[in-house]
Amino acid sequence: YNHAQHVICVVHLWRNVMAKYKSSRLANLMSAAARAFTVTEFNKKFIEIQKISPNCAAYLVDIGNDYI
Repeated sequence: YNHAQHVICVVHLWRNVMAKYKSSRLANLMSAAARAFTVTEFNKKFIEIQKISPNCAAYLVDIGNDYI
């Protein structure tokens, strides 16, 4: 399966954000960012995440885009 794509399940990521940061607001913003149809919409949601929790934003960035 060398060419199989690996993706991050938004549901699992939502659960991880909830468990790690205990915030449904952060988890819902992450979910909204993941479902954004435009880069502008994604950036707006991600900026909100950064304002609320720089640590959560860093966590999401550290996941990387190898799976996206």
